[in-house]
Amino acid sequence: MLKILKYELIQGWRSYALTFGIFLAACVAIAVLPINIAAIAGTVLMLAVFGIAIAIAVGIVQNYWNSMFKRNAYLTLTLPVNSHQLIWGKVLATLIFIFCGVLVLAVGMLVLSIRMWGFNTQLTFGVFTELFGGTDWGSFFADLGITVVMMISGLISLYALLTSVQTKLTRRHKIVWIFVIMAVYWIIMSLIRSAAAGTAVSMVLGGEATEQSMLIWSLIRGTLLYLLTIYILDHQLEVE
Repeated sequence: MLKILKYELIQGWRSYALTFGIFLAACVAIAVLPINIAAIAGTVLMLAVFGIAIAIAVGIVQNYWNSMFKRNAYLTLTLPVNSHQLIWGKVLATLIFIFCGVLVLAVGMLVLSIRMWGFNTQLTFGVFTELFGGTDWGSFFADLGITVVMMISGLISLYALLTSVQTKLTRRHKIVWIFVIMAVYWIIMSLIRSAAAGTAVSMVLGGEATEQSMLIWSLIRGTLLYLLTIYILDHQLEVE
């Protein structure tokens, strides 16, 4: 597992380092501009936050697609690891990159805020005191755990979607097949919601559930799609 994780981090870092570096460099560059220009540039840079999110999303898809189904797949699939280790290595590496992205955004915003309002120790550290001073750490870590599980479930859902079009049945028009599979998935979810109207299942699918219910649904959905992904990788996969 550690070897595949190291491999994924080395391969994936190339996709994210340039984006993170450009964003931080832009924040530092704006920090040395005159205050009136910096205010305008800072507003524009705030829009770049969405660019970071998009870059991470594109990087996740591109890294998985290229390493599993393109030329690099011949190296990835010959590593002395099984499909379970491959998937979990990618999931863990992606979570690390998402965390790095959040950290880069936080550092960039801190640099800009210092430029706009100056460095105020009480203000800067007061934010952390306000956020975490009265925190119920039990609830905090419980919420964090739920968030991580839901993120993992989302990543596995994405991997299942990309993997499902790499079979002999979907050899051509893969983009079309992706949209078809997404449509079928949402139709099935709608049918389940209609059949289970008024029950806990309906509340989960309709977005009216508690965090615990959403956690249970994420675990069920993630497990089923994970098993589907493993089955395709082991028995139905066709590499381009």
